[in-house]
Amino acid sequence: MRGLLLTAAVFAICFVAFAAPFAGLLGWGWFTLFAPHQLAWGGVAGISFNDLIAAVTIFGWIFAAAVYGERLLPPNLPISWLFVLFAIWLIVSQLFSLAPELSYPNFERFIIVMVFILLCSALITDKIRIQSMIWVLVLSLALYSIKGALFTIATGGGYHVYGPGRTVIGDNNHFGIAIASILPIIIYRRATSADTRIMLVLLLLCPVIVIVVLGTQSRGGFITLCLVVAVELWHSGRRLAVMAGVIIIGIPAILFMPDSWSDRMNTVREFEQDESFQCRVSAWEVNIAMAIDNPLTGAGLRVPYHREIVAARLGDNEMAEKARAAHSSYFEVLGGMGFIGFGLYSAILIFGLANARTIRRLARGKPQLYWADQFGRATQISLVAFMVGTASVSMERWEGYLLVIVLLNATLAVVKHETRTRSIENPRNILLRPIEVTAQRALANNRNQFRR
Repeated sequence: MRGLLLTAAVFAICFVAFAAPFAGLLGWGWFTLFAPHQLAWGGVAGISFNDLIAAVTIFGWIFAAAVYGERLLPPNLPISWLFVLFAIWLIVSQLFSLAPELSYPNFERFIIVMVFILLCSALITDKIRIQSMIWVLVLSLALYSIKGALFTIATGGGYHVYGPGRTVIGDNNHFGIAIASILPIIIYRRATSADTRIMLVLLLLCPVIVIVVLGTQSRGGFITLCLVVAVELWHSGRRLAVMAGVIIIGIPAILFMPDSWSDRMNTVREFEQDESFQCRVSAWEVNIAMAIDNPLTGAGLRVPYHREIVAARLGDNEMAEKARAAHSSYFEVLGGMGFIGFGLYSAILIFGLANARTIRRLARGKPQLYWADQFGRATQISLVAFMVGTASVSMERWEGYLLVIVLLNATLAVVKHETRTRSIENPRNILLRPIEVTAQRALANNRNQFRR
């Protein structure tokens, strides 16, 4: 029954996507972030519905651009160009990969993610579309959070909580960091919602997020969650209320977890003796060495995992023994795509934060742009949390944080258009414009006379 319902939903999405490509994009985002086919039974669980929805959405997008003027290109902003350049460099790094057959599966997954992100950049054009995609992101992760929190409570926190299978956030560490970094956006949706019922549901979702992050037993997820709570507490206008919430929810949740959880979290303070951390440092050294050996294009995505290739390339058996998963988005990109790919990846993150700051500066004090100001604030916290958390896990291919950066890009375009339009429509500006033009001409004439 689940399989039949899912198949019917896919065909419905494809039917709508042809006439309304943004609706197809929402369906694509739902299948990418929530992976509903992983919850189905039988042969349906192994079908890649994403490819079908993506193909129909892309065709509908091109058709809509040709027939009724749907935007074909992303907004002319730095992030848009960085996404394009990064996608191109993905292709270049694959062409020059040291082991193309080994790097191709990861390249294929990543390039499909970038196609989705570029299409989001082109089709998310206004506030309604921005808010719609935010809801897809929030609800997709919220449903898995509720499921994980119930599992944690039912098992007394004795087992790890995992994300959707066969996705980037399927691992417990990845899932914990992803959920913790999205918490500020859930708080944003609550703060800007006009419906009391939605506000209440989103408020109740906050303790659920805390429980599920603890249930993952991920040290990186716990650190990310603590960072988010600390920054929210610092910047909140209701510090006493937030602090009371942390005490009422956080302390009982931590006390609820078993001793094995406390023992695992305590190893954070002993990272110099922690074998897992030392293995990651060794893997980082391998990726740095491979990037130095192939500075432009890198070794190919995930190629530094393989000892025989590391030994053949570096001629160092001791270094080859350290070859393993890097457990860091930054070192994965550095070793797999070289210094140019690493520079583009870092620039995307930095410009994402810069866009959030610019949005807040332009929207501050404007009631009609209150939602944009709050979204800029939430995404600043979210991106910083993700950047800290992803230093210890390989989440460079996760669509969630890239989607947040796309939404920031779209929000900045909307804010710039809104402020420009308001400035032109302001009656005061219309009346003062002739005076300003006359004054500028007079000043120019005075300068010319002075030069003569």
